[in-house]
Amino acid sequence: MMRKLVLSTATTLGFNVGSKRASLQFGVILFVLLLLAPISGAYALALADIELSSRLNEPLNARIPLRAFLATDMQTIQAGLADDRHFSRAGLERSSILSLLQFTTIRNQDGSAYIRITTDAPIDESFLSFIVEVNWSRGRILREYTLLLDPPVYVDTGSAMVAPIKEVAATADTTGAAKPSTSGSTPEKSTERVRVSSQSTSGRSDGTNV
Repeated sequence: MMRKLVLSTATTLGFNVGSKRASLQFGVILFVLLLLAPISGAYALALADIELSSRLNEPLNARIPLRAFLATDMQTIQAGLADDRHFSRAGLERSSILSLLQFTTIRNQDGSAYIRITTDAPIDESFLSFIVEVNWSRGRILREYTLLLDPPVYVDTGSAMVAPIKEVAATADTTGAAKPSTSGSTPEKSTERVRVSSQSTSGRSDGTNV
């Protein structure tokens, strides 16, 4: 098909494809057309950032959106954990809890697609680090992810709520003065005014680090 197109183009441009010079020109045209021809693998599938929807001591529920995929790719996509060799190269431990992860490729009605990662059992590890491997008809891709299931908690002083101070005054007898002490007797103490204040503690807000 391509050869017929090149021959037709060369004839239209007035080239004599039987001559040596025309053969050289024919080769140049063929090379240029091959460069301009669409390549099916030019736009490779990509994995976006992972989205987590579960916490510590809950069954894992996460998804990885797919980018730059073709409609025909969905028929051949296979997602899962990478093998031990890739974990070793990345300096990661392929712990036994990672064997609980289940990978499912899902396509939405709007044409978007994602890889869903779930577990049947609750995850009691505070974080998970793993490598996802995706194979499809046009290639393969690997990407490392880390999930924080129990993120640290920070105190947000800017949003602290402080309640009004409540004052309670105790009535005291201020008219009586201390009587002069006599020999062998203890002087009486005057009653002082007392003020009691109560204040609420500052509120705390959780910040999640993923």
